[in-house]
Parts: sequence; structure tokens; C-alpha cells
Amino acid sequence: MISSAWRDDGLDEWEAALEQSDGRPWIAMLAGAGAILLIAIVAINLSPFDMSTHRAGALAAATILAALVWGGAWFLTLRHATTGWKIGVAAVLWGIALLIVAGAIAFANIALRIDAANVRRIRIDETGEPRLPPGMAAGPITRTMFDFLRDMTSERHQREAMFQVMGMDRLHDAYMVSNTPAMLKDCARFVRVEPKIDQSDRRVTAAIARVHTRLGVFVADEATRRELVKAFDKGLNINLSNMRRSSELQRRQLEIGGRLCTFLATHRWKAMGSQFMFYNQGDIGMFNRTITDWNDAAREQTALVADARRKMTETGLLDAR
Repeated sequence: MISSAWRDDGLDEWEAALEQSDGRPWIAMLAGAGAILLIAIVAINLSPFDMSTHRAGALAAATILAALVWGGAWFLTLRHATTGWKIGVAAVLWGIALLIVAGAIAFANIALRIDAANVRRIRIDETGEPRLPPGMAAGPITRTMFDFLRDMTSERHQREAMFQVMGMDRLHDAYMVSNTPAMLKDCARFVRVEPKIDQSDRRVTAAIARVHTRLGVFVADEATRRELVKAFDKGLNINLSNMRRSSELQRRQLEIGGRLCTFLATHRWKAMGSQFMFYNQGDIGMFNRTITDWNDAAREQTALVADARRKMTETGLLDAR
């Protein structure tokens, strides 16, 4: 009985406190501000969206959060405060929520500029693979450029592997051909794989378009986006003509490879070291003209690779250490 009476007295005191006219607005405002700050920090860290890219959504979310926190404060104590305090607390909570979002957007813009600057820290190693400095966190812009360079490296490796499978690196060597007679079988394979060069070119074009699209998603500010796209296109144009010429040369090499394969498969010859020795002058002339075309294409291809490496070294993209 004594315990029950004590609980009733305590309940009466609590209800009386709730009925006070001030409704503890200061406590409601400070507690609400703390709740908004805590919720905002958690939401910003967990959200997959970039504040600077989704500003309208972030401001709307801040308004909703302030309204919910104010509603909770109103239910607990604020409903007993005066109308002026209710409006004032609502304005303060809303202002705090908007300031937090504005600060997050400002920090996101700073991070975006740092991210764009970090693109210059990407390096190409001796194998042609892009590398980032150890411990560097790659933002969306840096990751976009890194993925593009990796796609370009992948395309180059695929073409090199295709040419190696075709025997393009051995077909001009009499010793290698004489010890690998299968190289002179199915000479039509050179023509059949030529469309793969076109497919690779289309993948390169798609990779370029993908960079433009991703920059459009990550960078909300139009002027900044134009500047980044312009810088990317400028850097790309340095080697784009080389890339196109390289594709033309690879098609040319496949055509010559098919001719050389067919010629060697249908004419008599013997190997003397790496040299082909033919039995009549006409065959020698035909072979020499074909191998001259082969060497010219290979020499220009080597020059293009050297020129690309020189340009990457000059721009600092190639890690020449």
C-alpha cells in the first residue's frame, strides 16, 4: 500500500510537470538538435548517394527529419509550450538540419575536387597496368578514369593474345614455322578473326562513352563536369589517332598474315636458321614483297607503341621509374 501510494504521488508530479505552460522548450530544442545531428551523421555515412549530386533530395530529407524530430518533441513536452516557442523550436531544428546538409554538400564538393586532382596520381607501370599510390582512397572520378585505363589495357592484352594464338609473332621465322607445321593449316583463320578488331574498337568507343556518362552522374555542377570531360577528351585525343591507326595496322597485318600463310603452305621452301630458302627466283620475289609489307606494318606498329609511351611519360601518366 505504501509503495502504491508513492507511485501515485510520482505519477501526479509527472503529469503536473507535463501540464506546465512552458513545456521545457529549451530542453526539447537541445535534445532535438542532438538527435538531428546524430541521425544525420549516421545517414550521411551510410547513404550511397552523393549529397552534391542529389541536393534537392538531401534538402527534402533534412526537412522531413526536422519535422519528425519536432513531432517527437511536441508529443513529449513541447505541446505544453506557447505557440511562439513551438514555431521557434521548429525553425531552429529545421535550420540545423539544413545547415548540416549544406555542410555535407560543401564537404562533398571539396572531396570532389580532391578526387578530380587525384586522377593525376594514376600511373601506368611497365606492364601497361594502371596503378594507384598505396593507401590512396579512390573516389568516383578517380575510379572512373582508373577503370577506363584498365579497360584499355585489357583490350590491348586481348589483341596481343589473339595475335599470339594466330602465330603472328612466329610466322615470319622459318625455324619456328618448320617446327610448328600446324601454323600453315587453316590459313583462312586470319580473315575470320579480323571482325574481332572491329568488336574491340566498339568496346573502346563504349568505354569512352561510359566515362562521359559516369562523370554526368557523379558531377552535378555543369561547369565542373564540362571541365572534367574536356580534360579527359584532351588526354584521350593525344593517343586516339594512334589507337585508330593501330587498329588499321592490325587489320593490315592479319591480311598479310593470311597471304604469307597461304604462300608458305603452297610453295616449296626449307629453313636455314630463321630464314626461308626457296627453290626458284619467282618464289623469292613473291616472298620478299610479302615480308616487306609485313615488316613495314610491324615497324609502324612498334613506332606507334613507342610514341604512346613517350606521350604518357611526358604527361606523367607512365611511371618511368
